[in-house]
Amino acid sequence: LEREGVSVDNTMSLEFVVGRDGTVRNMVVLDKKGEKVSDSKTLGQNMPYWGPGRKGEKAVSTKMHIPLQFILDKK
Repeated sequence: LEREGVSVDNTMSLEFVVGRDGTVRNMVVLDKKGEKVSDSKTLGQNMPYWGPGRKGEKAVSTKMHIPLQFILDKK
């Protein structure tokens, strides 16, 4: 994200949709206040395949919200 000009905090979230076919779309990075920081194309391109959500036997699109906390090592 820093390469894309986004200031990195130590608490952020990824929010995206996993489609019925398992592909990831609509990925955004949120700051700790829940405000959109970026809709990074790089992260979306590098995201692995996810199994789709299920409602009974039917595959459904699922919105994911994943909180991230990290430590930036200052060398």
